[in-house]
Amino acid sequence: MSIYTKMRLAHAVHFIYFHLSVTAAVVVGFYFTFVMFTNYAKDTTAITNAAFAIAASIAGLSFSCARAIEGSHGSQGTKDRYTYAGERCFHAAVLWLVASVLKYALLSLQGQDSVFRQEWLLQGLKLGLGGMAGALFFLALLSAHTGIRVVNDLLCSRMTRYKDWDNWA
Repeated sequence: MSIYTKMRLAHAVHFIYFHLSVTAAVVVGFYFTFVMFTNYAKDTTAITNAAFAIAASIAGLSFSCARAIEGSHGSQGTKDRYTYAGERCFHAAVLWLVASVLKYALLSLQGQDSVFRQEWLLQGLKLGLGGMAGALFFLALLSAHTGIRVVNDLLCSRMTRYKDWDNWA
């Protein structure tokens, strides 16, 4: 294999690891944000609950990496970046949890006809609670994207620390 082919392959792998994976996740997140904003009557709490579970797991793993990287394995800056990524994902998990509660409250209120005899009140609550849930979902997505991007960059940069190991990056 020529050096030119190896370089092209390394650039392709770099693009997939560093950019495509994180970008694909954020595009899917934008789709679900659109679903949250457009479907006030639809139960989308499964989306927010799944996002919460993913963000909470990544936050826990990031905090564990920050604790595990002591002394010779990494610098203080690396530990701080893992902690920062964990904080961003933890913040996203909290926002997704609140968005889920707001969406559940909206769905519960819609099911109670006796409370809302005034249609304008129901529409106002749909817009208010649904809009807040969608906005929180979007803010959580941005926070999680930052955390995931930082973790991804750290993990990909550590792939080449052993020169005798067969990797593509």
